[in-house]
Amino acid sequence: MLVPLDTPEYLDRLREQSQRLVHELLAAMQSYGHTQRIRANVDLLTIAPHGHHFIVEGFFRTFHDGKMIRFYSNGDLVLAPSVPAAGVQLMISEFAADIVTIDATQFTHTLAASPALTKTFYDFCAHEHCIMQSLCALSCLHEGQDEFALRRFAAGDIIIAEATPALEIFLLVSGTATVSVNDQPIGTIQTDEIFGEMSFLTESPRTATVRAATPCLVQVIDRAHFEALIRQRPHMMMHIAKTLAQRLKDRSTTQNAAISPTG
Repeated sequence: MLVPLDTPEYLDRLREQSQRLVHELLAAMQSYGHTQRIRANVDLLTIAPHGHHFIVEGFFRTFHDGKMIRFYSNGDLVLAPSVPAAGVQLMISEFAADIVTIDATQFTHTLAASPALTKTFYDFCAHEHCIMQSLCALSCLHEGQDEFALRRFAAGDIIIAEATPALEIFLLVSGTATVSVNDQPIGTIQTDEIFGEMSFLTESPRTATVRAATPCLVQVIDRAHFEALIRQRPHMMMHIAKTLAQRLKDRSTTQNAAISPTG
């Protein structure tokens, strides 16, 4: 996820390609780096202004003069500003994060010693330039990006408990979760899937328990922000409709199988 908006497929592909290049750079430079843990709600650009940062595990929001620009997360490379920025720039850690920081001078010397690595870095910069141009275009189409909550769940944590009030709808940003009814597994939820939508929309108690099978990062949307989010991400409503239709179809198939004669 780059921003809390619908993004075109080509932008997702650009980011995947950019992260593959970052992986190559990190493999060549990790021995020069310093691994550290960043606390939640800390500005990365303030505590380490002269380094380039590989994000191993974490989620950051980047702001310019109070406006959120984009997210950075696992597999991204954040470059130290080479010139003073016009305006106030912040890069805030949403949760505690693990990063590898390499001094900017050492980074440059390592590139200079390897033409192949220099080409990889050039390609990375070209991809990031295209990404930022696309995000600027998206930003022009949307006056604002409504705030939303992110929650992190460890493997085994309950995300939704059966029979509880349905006050929120969820989007799995990363990880895998299991679904059960009366402690009986009935399915799984994968990255980028919406869940909890049926009880949320019908304002009825939760009919299933959702538990994190792996460490999960979840976008949580309450009723106060749901309508604003739909306006910003119209494709999300279609996604919800398709999810509902598929789950109703699966439920009908399961019920028909249960009552059909076995011969």
